[in-house]
Amino acid sequence: MAGETPHILSVEEILAAQDLKEEIVPCPEWGGAVKIRAYTLAARRKIRDQAFRKDGTLDMDEYEKLRWLNAVIEPRFTEAQYEQLAAKAAAPFNRVQEAISRIADYNLEAVRDAARTFREGPGEEAPARAGADVGEDRG
Repeated sequence: MAGETPHILSVEEILAAQDLKEEIVPCPEWGGAVKIRAYTLAARRKIRDQAFRKDGTLDMDEYEKLRWLNAVIEPRFTEAQYEQLAAKAAAPFNRVQEAISRIADYNLEAVRDAARTFREGPGEEAPARAGADVGEDRG
């Protein structure tokens, strides 16, 4: 089917699409698994806005917490329960965070890059990422 023009979607088709991927992430250290779901664009924006400090640096702990609370859907965690994970093994936590990145198509290194190059105030632009296309917006 090389050379075949792809179907151009209508707005209605896009809005009706069931596009939030789900995945079961094995956590044998905890004796089972958790279920995650890709978060919406609105949730991603909220995570980004809440995870950056006023000085433009990324609060990594807040970022990880918000990702977990928005993506882990079974079981659902409260903030207090999430904080208790600090006493648990890092490996399953990391595995779940990596799976969240994978299904959300959200590159953690891109977030860190944004934190390093963020400039506060009008007219202060950050340098372009190497290899980024003009007008590219993946965040």
